Amino acid sequence: EVTVNGGHVTANHQAEKNVCYVVSGTTTNGSLTIMGDKKYAVKLNGVSIANPDSAALNLLSGKRAYVVLADGTANTLADGTGGSQKGALYCKGKLLFNGSGALTVTGNTNNGIHSADYIVFRKGNNIHVKSTANHGIKANDGIFINGGILNVEVSAPAAKGINSESHV
Repeated sequence: EVTVNGGHVTANHQAEKNVCYVVSGTTTNGSLTIMGDKKYAVKLNGVSIANPDSAALNLLSGKRAYVVLADGTANTLADGTGGSQKGALYCKGKLLFNGSGALTVTGNTNNGIHSADYIVFRKGNNIHVKSTANHGIKANDGIFINGGILNVEVSAPAAKGINSESHV
């Protein structure tokens, strides 16, 4: 089930298995929100999402989310200063990055990337995170860096590039 309201897209795969959302295009006033009861993938295939009021990519399923960076693509996500979101890219469940494309995330309200569970970065990832308001990357249950390029910049007082309430 997909609903569209201007540049804001909400997708709910409910109990459907093996769903892969392929996302491309540009919006300066939009977002992608995904909900569902099963694991899923989001393939970023040359996407640029800026949301002045909330998260650019809001993964609200408590299940595992695979964010696939399509080979050879540049992808950008940014939030604005108008909301109370936890990150420009927020994931309620486990967050695993795959693929060898590039991803740039800018957090202007809170963290750049935030998971309420854990985050895994893998070989081939090329990710740049910038946060002007809080931590660059934040996970409640651990951060695992298994390769790739990870560049994190923070500028807020007492902010950390990588922050977890568990292991890093």
